[in-house]
Amino acid sequence: MGSNKPYAAIHHLGGQTAPHEIRPRNKKVLAFYTQNGDSAYSRSVQHPGSKTPERPYLPINGSGRLQPGAEKWLLDIALKSLKKGL
Repeated sequence: MGSNKPYAAIHHLGGQTAPHEIRPRNKKVLAFYTQNGDSAYSRSVQHPGSKTPERPYLPINGSGRLQPGAEKWLLDIALKSLKKGL
């Protein structure tokens, strides 16, 4: 179990993203709704960055140690796989 997605690590370990500009990729403008429900359009917007809490989903933590309960989970997977092969 794992992921090759660039955002996987920040979801697993948590962290802070830097402020950055968001621009449209395939169109001339970004389209979105404001808080009061009106339509809005812009060539770009400034994202202030965001702090993401850790949401562990891998069996190891940032130090490479097993998460609580992961050893039993991994052993269960190994045993099920071995039984299928018998």
